[in-house]
Amino acid sequence: MSGGLNGISAFVLHLKTERRFSAHTLRAYSNDLEHFRVFLFGLEGAETWNEVDSDELRAYLIHLRHRHLAKTSINRTLSTLRSFFKFLKRHKLIGIDPSKDLKNLKTPKRQPHFLTTSQANSLLTDFKLESDFDGLRDKSMLGCFLFTGMRRAELVSIKITDLSLESGSLRVMGKRQKERMLPLHPMLIDWLKVYLEARASFLFKHSGAAHENHLFITDKGKPCTGEWVYRQTKKHLSRITQTDYRGPHLLRHTFATWLLSQGADILAVKEMLGHAGLAATQVYTHVSIERLKAAYKLAHPQGKQG
Repeated sequence: MSGGLNGISAFVLHLKTERRFSAHTLRAYSNDLEHFRVFLFGLEGAETWNEVDSDELRAYLIHLRHRHLAKTSINRTLSTLRSFFKFLKRHKLIGIDPSKDLKNLKTPKRQPHFLTTSQANSLLTDFKLESDFDGLRDKSMLGCFLFTGMRRAELVSIKITDLSLESGSLRVMGKRQKERMLPLHPMLIDWLKVYLEARASFLFKHSGAAHENHLFITDKGKPCTGEWVYRQTKKHLSRITQTDYRGPHLLRHTFATWLLSQGADILAVKEMLGHAGLAATQVYTHVSIERLKAAYKLAHPQGKQG
């Protein structure tokens, strides 16, 4: 490669500069490929990608199975390898793509979990979320997830200048640096107004906290990180649900499921969620249909016979 870059470095640079992947996704791709490289060549072995064949790829997938990795994780690794070898082939660094005939492992379809209306009300009406700066911030943060369906990485990157309470809109930067505008619910606007006042007072008292551009900051005045947001969200969700996953994505699932179950246009929901394709949004349609089926069986005189 030009500039002395090896295959993995060149590929990751391509993902960063041309496909504009997030830092989180870049780390995942880098880790997958580094583990694969060590498996094939050892810690200090030279990369000879042109000699890799499909049997070695299958051996690596078997190795992952022996490590008891989930099928979804193995499929994600396989997706990384396909993209990598496709990149090498396009740049004529290999003659044959050894990954082109490998199939994903079959996995059961998992439907996304979501909160009920009563659970969401319990989450947002707890008095602890209104007693101080931390509470007002967390309530606004949880509200952003529930009322807009944004991703955790999008919330972390929000700046004060992205927010327009007058027009009731918020600009977020989604995957691959795609910008979109989100409408704000009147209730969320009210919460954000109160939080911004508390935030200004907090920063005035903590003059050393210089991160005034970030909308959400920690109680130490630093910008919220993805890990911090996950911990805070899980803490609050643990009060109302014991589902296996209790992170921000549960609230994103809830937002999408609510909208579609109430008859929202699926294309509009797709745009609000920032999905690249419609298939990712359609899973929530299935959830809504299952809810309708359950309601039908309970309410219809002949429902229990179906």
